[in-house]
Amino acid sequence: MVHLLSAYSPNKVRFSSKPSACNLKSDQNVQGFPLKLIRHEHQHLFEITNRLVALTLNVNVHDLVQCYRGNQATSRARQVSCYLMHTILSMSLVEIAKAYRKDRTTIGHACRLVEDLRDNPKFDQTLVELEETLKIVASLSMALKARD
Repeated sequence: MVHLLSAYSPNKVRFSSKPSACNLKSDQNVQGFPLKLIRHEHQHLFEITNRLVALTLNVNVHDLVQCYRGNQATSRARQVSCYLMHTILSMSLVEIAKAYRKDRTTIGHACRLVEDLRDNPKFDQTLVELEETLKIVASLSMALKARD
């Protein structure tokens, strides 16, 4: 599935005078996820989504939440994760941006990019499978959480 992730030009470096969103302070749990930056009810869904996308797209889950861009496969996986959180889990762009320590416009760009990539039938099929799996896992997770 990694070959589906190479649809845009990588390695474009941009310099900005704005302070980096990576400078945000965040308390991280054992797995390295910046959970204190998002609402309590979305914390476990953030982690589940990242783990599911990382497993499906064969990238390291810890690289998804790091401040640096990483390689092209990691960036694409992060974009897919942002897209799924926004479309399937109805998380706001601002909340996703805080969780990833990015700007909300970056998350919006990721969602638009993934939507454009859905024209590729193989990529779209991968996304459909991820969406269906995430819906099931999220509903099971919420049911178990409500039971506790």
